[in-house]
Amino acid sequence: MGENVPLPTGRITVRVSGAPAIRGLALDGSDRAAGPLLAPGAAGAVPGVVDITHDTVTLDPAAMPPAVQRLLVIAAVASTGTPMVGEILTGVTGPAGEVADYACTAPGIVRSLVLVEVYRRGTEWKLRAVGQGFAGGLPELLAHHGARPADVTAAATPMPAAQPAASAGSAEPPAPMLPPGTTPADRQVRVLQGVFQDAARSTAGFRSSMDFARTRRDRELEELLADPRMRDPQDPARLEVDRRYDDLVMQATSSHMRDIDQLRTELAELDPQLPPQLAPWGGRSWQEPPGARPDGGMRVGELTLEEAPELRVPLVVPLPLYRPLHVDGPDEAALMMTLGLIIRLLAGSPPGGTRVQLCDAEGSLSTALAGGPIRPVLAGTPASDEDGMLAVLRRLEQRADLFDMARDAGAADALPPDVWTGRVLLVLSDLFPGTTADQALLDRVLRPGSGVSLLMVGRVHPPESLHALRLPATDGGSLTDGWVGLEWSFRPDPGPGDPELAATLLRRLA
Repeated sequence: MGENVPLPTGRITVRVSGAPAIRGLALDGSDRAAGPLLAPGAAGAVPGVVDITHDTVTLDPAAMPPAVQRLLVIAAVASTGTPMVGEILTGVTGPAGEVADYACTAPGIVRSLVLVEVYRRGTEWKLRAVGQGFAGGLPELLAHHGARPADVTAAATPMPAAQPAASAGSAEPPAPMLPPGTTPADRQVRVLQGVFQDAARSTAGFRSSMDFARTRRDRELEELLADPRMRDPQDPARLEVDRRYDDLVMQATSSHMRDIDQLRTELAELDPQLPPQLAPWGGRSWQEPPGARPDGGMRVGELTLEEAPELRVPLVVPLPLYRPLHVDGPDEAALMMTLGLIIRLLAGSPPGGTRVQLCDAEGSLSTALAGGPIRPVLAGTPASDEDGMLAVLRRLEQRADLFDMARDAGAADALPPDVWTGRVLLVLSDLFPGTTADQALLDRVLRPGSGVSLLMVGRVHPPESLHALRLPATDGGSLTDGWVGLEWSFRPDPGPGDPELAATLLRRLA
């Protein structure tokens, strides 16, 4: 999995065999659902999806609106049905014929499986084999992308199609409202994520080329050395083997360094434009007054590879923060990193739209925050033990229940006036639900539509089902990318460093 190929211009057809049924799901630049779940006969809900049947999806990527950055093709059975097992074949054709063929084996434990994705990369469209499965079926997959089953099975208003360019000499049209996923911050996040992905794929290709060169050289030398006459290191045949090896190494190295230099140039050009939540702490945008602060994403650290240590790729996560984060490391380092992440999250959130709820067993984080300039955005008194944490979770669950009832009744403006309707960042520092029932309570608090994000700090052990992103608070940690499985060295975002600077930034953002 992970192979990607460029798509030709025009319509393409994805044909699947061996799957009980297929579906489609459009995603925006933050990996969130950008339209309804597409079943056979429901193609018109997303422009550019020409047709969908029980085993084919026909697309015209150029006709997709800017809000759609990716489209997933999914094999699925009912969420209570028997898990899929066996080989599923996916073939993709374009105007000139075959584009790609992929085989994916369903392991017998998943009820929905993302087979391939069609995604936008700059002005081009590409195809990638995925193979990501979900044991909970479509409901789990949809929740992963920020949608509830009720939202995607209901009739959806068709999205506006991509508009053709105005002809020369025509009047200037009024500026349209930007659809989701097309703000400057969203585009910057996509560029940064694209650099991350391109660096991973280029390095994986470089390693593969080097392995091939070594394997071929070793095989050719083994064949030569079988003849005693060829054991002279200066024998022309042996020298020719070495020359071919050196040529392959030089070609692979040159191609890889060309890619890395291009990516470094992209980052250097983008760096001065980054808003505070994405910029280094010394960046110019931190010195400017807070602006509208569109979401986009936030920086949580930097990544490097052994083959290209000069390329420092910012690791960014989308905002709003849908995936839980876990800052793991020594107390002081974890505290400074957590302060920095909270500042970045506030910098990337709508002004006045986020409150921070602290649950802090040791009290160090509460001491650093509760008495300082962030106090106006705290959601009540910090909890300091497990009972206090559970009381907080029950209040947040009741709030989420009210949200669901108001949405289902179409009466969002009828919520009680004392209910906070903005976002909540729940910070669990050295505290975490200890029983299965309490963890289920946390899951309900974090369900899509609740408006609650989770940041964990210190000595906590979240279950794998939470899909938390672990962030080491000190140098020397590593992370694995989700495209080709490379292990990257991770350098954590250190926070502003100077407590006075942190206080100044918090005063400006609170």
